[in-house]
Amino acid sequence: DIEVHAINALGSDSMVLSIHVNDIEENGDPNGTVEAHITASRTTCASPCPIVLSAENTTATGLDEHAVWSQLSYYWDFDTHSSDTYGHLYSATYNNADGDTWREVGHVPMVTKTFLCDTGVCTYNVGLRAQDVHGNFGDQFITVTVESERARWPATQTVCVSNTLDPNKEWTNFDKACPIGAVKTNTMLDADEYGDTLVLLKRGDVWDQNIATLMSEDNFKIGYFGNNADNKPRITGIYWHGASSRISGPLNAPTGVVSFSESDEMVAALGWPEDNTLDGISLGSVSLGMSYTHATLHNLDLDQEAEQRHGSIVLSRGHVKCYNNHSSQNFYWRHGRLDCANVPFPKGAYISNVRSVSGYGTGTSPDSALNVAAIGCGMVNWTGIVDSYFRKAKEHNLRVMGWNRFSIMRNTFAGEHYLSSKQKISTRVCAGGDDWQNFDAWKPADYDRDPEGRTRADSYANDTTNNYVHVSRYQVTNGNRIGIAGVLGSHQGGPKYQTNIGAGSGQETLARDIIVTQNTFADDGAPTSDINAPAHWFTCIENNYSNPDYVSCFPSIGAADANLRREPTPTPPPATPGS
Repeated sequence: DIEVHAINALGSDSMVLSIHVNDIEENGDPNGTVEAHITASRTTCASPCPIVLSAENTTATGLDEHAVWSQLSYYWDFDTHSSDTYGHLYSATYNNADGDTWREVGHVPMVTKTFLCDTGVCTYNVGLRAQDVHGNFGDQFITVTVESERARWPATQTVCVSNTLDPNKEWTNFDKACPIGAVKTNTMLDADEYGDTLVLLKRGDVWDQNIATLMSEDNFKIGYFGNNADNKPRITGIYWHGASSRISGPLNAPTGVVSFSESDEMVAALGWPEDNTLDGISLGSVSLGMSYTHATLHNLDLDQEAEQRHGSIVLSRGHVKCYNNHSSQNFYWRHGRLDCANVPFPKGAYISNVRSVSGYGTGTSPDSALNVAAIGCGMVNWTGIVDSYFRKAKEHNLRVMGWNRFSIMRNTFAGEHYLSSKQKISTRVCAGGDDWQNFDAWKPADYDRDPEGRTRADSYANDTTNNYVHVSRYQVTNGNRIGIAGVLGSHQGGPKYQTNIGAGSGQETLARDIIVTQNTFADDGAPTSDINAPAHWFTCIENNYSNPDYVSCFPSIGAADANLRREPTPTPPPATPGS
């Protein structure tokens, strides 16, 4: 209640106006409703199947879309409890952060879950309860259908590869056998032979080579067979996903990769890769293409600490191999024949239970600049990184430039940087000196909307610089260990989490609806802030910060722009869906 007093010339009240202002804008309507809504990156897939689940379309009376994202509590039930039919497939705790594997509770409107299936076809009834501070709630359930290896790829579509076994003998006397009726071979497949195929590599074998799959190859999985006591099958080189060209320059496909010079006509004829998985193998590094749909990296060993290898993952080569890109390094690929306007944004990049440690180059300098990278504003839609471990890089453990729906959940980002002021997590916007945010007349009609399905055709400012800009929206970083005490590398790191936007720069609006919650920040000896994240509707809540002498979360709630950050009121976790 507010009383406004109008004072007359004699100093006495001439009028008193009483106004009642309720708290609908900030906390919702006590008598309102909440309608939960699950939006999923996919609902059918082959095991292992990571899925990003978002509550972005949930609604609540009196709350706008940003407040719904940041103010509500969420309870996700993945239907994988130990009492369930397939509960035995799940560990009771995560490898890299404590927590349940069958649910997620808190201010977590987006999560990632890896669904498994060992035989036949498995179904999961995934539930969401969204609840406001007043106790109003809504539930929704969706069905996730997961095929086992044998259900998706029968023996007639399976190839077993070993460079130590005789193909003329049976390869069945193992903990996991090569299926009877599968093709047996001593050599790796050619780049155009992976489509609709399950490729099983023998545990304990090592291949000193690169592997590439052409962009036309869909619906394949590279997994393993053999004895569990043996090491993962090892590829010492690079796995190059959707290889499509070889041109001179530092980001060239590696020697030995079968490739061709792409063109618009060739891309139209072949299409982009879709529904492909790497599972249970060891690799030097992984490089995904500039466009794809649903690329899964699960249970991979990219620990290259003792090797002369990268140990890195590139989620998007968005700044290569199309001729009208704005990159300052455009010299190397400006002669390409593929128009960036015909390259869709990638959709569905999943990193699940992966270990990435960069190897040494010379001295103590790691060979890799980044453990995980999406460079060049490729705007990967639906990215999930869960239950994984990242350490040692010249720069950042994770650097992503442009995203839409980004879930970073229950990982360890251990740091160990070899250049100064680098972050464990660096999520950057796509912006240039002359961009759409400064020129309203150049903004496309859907500038503020979900970019899924958009191509790069409308992704450049209409000026001589061709600067790429788009809003990065919807990110939840929850339940991670960020920093390890005493792990510094040769340089002190910068802020442990950073959006790389300067406060007051005017670019804050390009990163929106971000929540950093339930993370544990370690004091690694570098006196830097835990979170430095100017953005719009950026929320820090329920984190364990590293040191009270450091800045925990900047900017504060008193920043000049009220939309820069909101501190939601913690509420008790909702009850189990269906109760």
